[in-house]
Amino acid sequence: MRRKADFLHHYVELFVILFAVAVLGFLAGGPQGIDQTLTAGAATCPILDGGTGDDDAVANGVITISSSKTFSAITGTYDCTATPFQITSSGTLILDTNTATGQIAQVNFGSLTVDIGGVIHSNTRGCPGDASTGNGPNASNVCTDGGAGGGVSGGNVNSGGGGAGYGGAGGSGAGTTPGAGGVTYGSATAPALFGSSGAGTQGVVGSEGGAGGGVVRFTVTGTLVQNGTITANGSGGNNIGGSGRAGGGGTGGSIFVTAGTLNGAGTFEAKGGAGGDSIGDGGGGGGGRIAVIHGGGSYAFNAAKFDVSGGTAPGSAVAGTKGTVYVKNTASNAVSIFHGFTYDDTDHFVSTWTADASATNQYCDITLGSGATPSVHTTSTLSFGGSFSCPTSIASFTLDAASTLSFDNGSSLSVNGAMFLSANTAFSMGTGVTVSTTKTNSDLEFNVPAGSTQTWSGLTVNVGSEGEFI
Repeated sequence: MRRKADFLHHYVELFVILFAVAVLGFLAGGPQGIDQTLTAGAATCPILDGGTGDDDAVANGVITISSSKTFSAITGTYDCTATPFQITSSGTLILDTNTATGQIAQVNFGSLTVDIGGVIHSNTRGCPGDASTGNGPNASNVCTDGGAGGGVSGGNVNSGGGGAGYGGAGGSGAGTTPGAGGVTYGSATAPALFGSSGAGTQGVVGSEGGAGGGVVRFTVTGTLVQNGTITANGSGGNNIGGSGRAGGGGTGGSIFVTAGTLNGAGTFEAKGGAGGDSIGDGGGGGGGRIAVIHGGGSYAFNAAKFDVSGGTAPGSAVAGTKGTVYVKNTASNAVSIFHGFTYDDTDHFVSTWTADASATNQYCDITLGSGATPSVHTTSTLSFGGSFSCPTSIASFTLDAASTLSFDNGSSLSVNGAMFLSANTAFSMGTGVTVSTTKTNSDLEFNVPAGSTQTWSGLTVNVGSEGEFI
């Protein structure tokens, strides 16, 4: 009896110790395991300093993420402005989505530091792929079959589905009756929609198209130190379908970041997924859209900091086209364009506008009407590099600089409408520039400042029939 009593006594002691450890662990922030999913109501934060999800488990004035955390999609915006956030080299913050409702995990931070190796992402959390026509978002950001940008299904055996489109067009598949690539949609200056999915082939399981990238949308009212990686990439098409079928790649998604001050040297990605490889190959998904709005800081913007490449495609299938990148400094009202841009029917009034030489995918919104007049007006310099193509019929396209209007070597502009290029103090053309209007009875006008002596080397000018070069 004594031995039994001793055993029960030690058992009770062990239970009390384990219970105490569990309580202390809970009070110190609970278990800090991998892939911890967190949620809260709108206008609150899923992580509190020293509470559940704070990986340093100490109320020290900083919320630390050093493992994987997921913020669930909600209606509204998480308010995490009260305490600074730090995502360490081993930390990942996943911003989840609900493609059936259009919800995302939008966050407001007071200050945010992303260390080297730290990650914020919404990869493959856009429209899901299936084995038929790709899915795309509607106006409410709800993914629907055959919605905006979805790839077109391949039509038979030995055929590949089309890649999806968003910031860049999707590539067409290859094979007997391949599917076409999806078209572009959405805003380049305020991207907020899911990436669309690639197409499969005739509903055959295993030929599913890749998913689109999700939405990374957050605002930092103070300082964002971005030394990590922020991504919304799409996934590749499947290639295990029967009878030589493969799916097209999904598009990159949306990254829309606003910061009072932006420092660091990290990168941003919204890449399209690769086409599946089979006898009939899937097309590559188009690149997504990135917009960064900031009020200054030490971050040095250049094309290498952004990857909106289209997905690759095997064989004779077509790769996706790269997407768009828009950067605006709200303090100086200066805009920079990298890789690509979509001109909708907007008159942009800024201090400076610089289209980098990497911006070879500048184009008109395909929904523009014939009366559209997109334009850029600057109070200082306007520098155009890369290429711009507007096959959609519009009334006119205007670049107007109060100071210098310059065109980089090898740049090109082609508009299905009139074009007006104007400068007040200097008009500069690089070597090998091509300027074209293709619409009948539409003029091309160069407004060169009075007294400005010009020497243009290798300039090519094309004007549509019955149009005039003025």
